[in-house]
Amino acid sequence: MRMAFFTIPVHDGDEASAALNQFLSSQRVIAVDRHFVQDGHNSAWSLCVSFVPAGDARAAVPARRGVKVDYREVLNEQDFALFARLRAVCKQLADAEGVPAYAIFTNDQLAAMVKGRTQSLTALQTIDGVGEARAAKYGGAFLPHLVSPAADQSGDKGAAGRGLPIGALPSQHFANAYLGALDRFLLEQCHARGMVRYMDDVVWWADDKATILRMMRAVEAFVGDELGLTIKDNVRIGQSRDGVNLCGYRVLPGGLLLSRRRKRRYMLARRYWETAFARGRIDGRALQTGYSAALAITAHTDSSTWRAAQIRRHPVAGPVVTI
Repeated sequence: MRMAFFTIPVHDGDEASAALNQFLSSQRVIAVDRHFVQDGHNSAWSLCVSFVPAGDARAAVPARRGVKVDYREVLNEQDFALFARLRAVCKQLADAEGVPAYAIFTNDQLAAMVKGRTQSLTALQTIDGVGEARAAKYGGAFLPHLVSPAADQSGDKGAAGRGLPIGALPSQHFANAYLGALDRFLLEQCHARGMVRYMDDVVWWADDKATILRMMRAVEAFVGDELGLTIKDNVRIGQSRDGVNLCGYRVLPGGLLLSRRRKRRYMLARRYWETAFARGRIDGRALQTGYSAALAITAHTDSSTWRAAQIRRHPVAGPVVTI
C-alpha cells in the first residue's frame, strides 16, 4: 500500500481537481482522508490517498481474480486452524484501520506464513508482496500465533504429542491446574513464608539463603518425580530489597517499574508512531492514538520520570511536509 498527497485550492482549483480525478481513476484506491485548511483566499482541501498501484505485481490484492481458493483443501487440518486465526487477526486490523483485509495481508500471504512457519520479521518480509514496511507494521500482531512448540524445534526431548503451542489459550488453564500441586507442596511441605506463581514462573520467600537452597532441591525433585517436569535454567536467588522480574515488571518493595523488555517495547512503539508523523504519513490525531497504545505498555508502573527523560533525550520531531 502506498500514499499520495494532493492539495485542491478552493479558488481556481479546476486543474488540481482534474489531476486528482485522473489519479483516482487509474489506481486501486483503498481510502481517501480529507481535511479542509482554512487560510482566507488561500484556503484549500488537503487529501491523503491510500492506494495500491495498478499493475504492480507485488500489490496486496487478490492474486487470482475470479479464482477462489478453498484453503481447507490446500492446507491440512492443523494448518487451516492456524490460517483461520491469522485471518481473524487480519480482519480485526483491517476494521480498525478502515481498509480491506487484503490491504493488511492477502489470503495467499497468510497461507505462506502458515506453510513456511514464519517466525521472524526477516522471514515475513521475504514473502511475496509483503516487504519490510508491512512486516514491521503488522508483524507483531501475527508472529506470536506462528511460534511453534519448543519440542518441535529442539529434537522433542519429551514424549511425542506432549505440550501445547505457545499462545494457545487453554495452556494457561492447564498450567494452573497442573502446577497446583507445586503450590501446595511449597506451602504445606516446604513451609514457604510466602509464594506467588504466574503460569510457570514461581517466586517464594524464606528466612535465609540456606533454607531457599534446601527448598530448591526439594522442589526440583518433586516436579521431576511427580510432574515429569524440569526446572528452567534462569533460577535466581536474591533478597527482597533487590526486587524481582515478574510478568514483565520490575517488582520492588516500594514500587513497580518497567522491565528492560517493556522499556524497549515502549521505545520502539513511540519511535514508530513519531517517525510516521514526522514523515507526514499520519496526522496529529493518529499520532495521539498511536501514542496511547504505546503508553498502555507502561500501565500500572512508576514510569513517569523515566518517560519524561525519554522525551527530553528524544523529542518529537515535527512533520516534514506542511500544508
